[in-house]
Parts: sequence; C-alpha cells; structure tokens
Amino acid sequence: MTSADAEKDRQVVDSITTPGITVEQVMDMYKSWANSYDQSMIKVLAKGPIFAAKVVKDVLGDDRKALILDAGAGTGLVGKELQSAGFSYIDALDGCQDMLDVAKEKGIYMKYICAYLGPDKLDIPTAHYTCTVCVGTIVPGHATAACLPELIRITKPGGHVIIATREVHLPHVGHEGKSFDDWLQIHEDDNLWRKLERKRVPEYQGEFAGIVYTYQIL
Repeated sequence: MTSADAEKDRQVVDSITTPGITVEQVMDMYKSWANSYDQSMIKVLAKGPIFAAKVVKDVLGDDRKALILDAGAGTGLVGKELQSAGFSYIDALDGCQDMLDVAKEKGIYMKYICAYLGPDKLDIPTAHYTCTVCVGTIVPGHATAACLPELIRITKPGGHVIIATREVHLPHVGHEGKSFDDWLQIHEDDNLWRKLERKRVPEYQGEFAGIVYTYQIL
C-alpha cells in the first residue's frame, strides 16, 4: 500500500461524510464502494470497530449469549470484531443492501435488516436487544441525534447503547437546533438512560480522534 493509495481512500471517506451531503448521495456512493470498503478501512487505519468491541466486552462481561444489534453494520467490520470477542448472537442493520450483501458473505450475523437509522420507527420490537452498537454511523449524511430514541427503544432496560464516531463530526449531527450532546443529555434528564462513559480516543481513525459513548438503558 502506498501513501497515495491511503490518501485516495481517505478522500473518499471524507467525501461521504461531508456536511450537507444527502442520504441519496451517500447510498449511491456505498453501492459502488461496497466490494472494496473493507480494504479502504484498512488503508485509513479505522479502529472504531476494535474500540467498540472492547467496550461491548467490558459491559457484557461473560454474557456471550447476549443479543446484539450492529446498527449501521455496513460490511460487517464491527460484527467481525464482536465475533472475535466471543459473541455470536448478532443482528445487522444498515440502509444499504449492497453493504449488507458483502456482510452476509462473512457469515457473522443471524439477521440482516435493511433500514435507514433515523427518527422513524424500526421494524424491531421494543426492548429487544441487550446491547446496541452504532459505530461510524452518526455522521453527516448518515444518521443524526434524531435516531437516539429508536436506539433507546429497541434496547432492553439494563442493556447498553454504545456509540462511536469521529470527534470532528459531532457539530454536524444535531437535530432540531440542538447539538448531539444536548440530545444525549435530554434523554438522560428524561430518565431514559444514564451515561456510563464518554471517552475520547486519539487515533480513532488515522490521526483523527474519536468519541466513544456508553449508556445504560433505564
């Protein structure tokens, strides 16, 4: 891999999360990118799946039968890390069927749900998952704070929601005039969940820092 290759993939990653990009544009890009997406993530040194899987392992302990949703699963990079950590009851949700088709080839997930993560109700029962993981999905053109009520709804009381994203994206993923962190606090004030940790991770993706949030459903 040359530095030029890495820079090209980094430009693609940056372009698909550019503030103002539409969901339709994002979906079109993913359709053409799906088959080479994993290689691109290696080139840009994306470590979000590794960090998130570690948090899942920490919060779930020895409960290897916990039902987990990978919300924004893409091609299954997070699922692969969860599987390596000993978890096997994992469902995948993503808005791009082409990405899910690549994930299916890995044989990681039990169920594949093609749906956009947003304010609309998902076709998932309330309090269904022990842990919901959302890595690299709450970014411009993908999902915003509007999806938080659904992440809370589908996760069992006592269960956990883990969200990881690049720090640079946070100013662009608010909702209805309030910031992302504002909405996290609003839902905590409403006694829907409680914050366990907000951790800043240097070199989350290359030289970019990330934020990993861990919440427990009340």
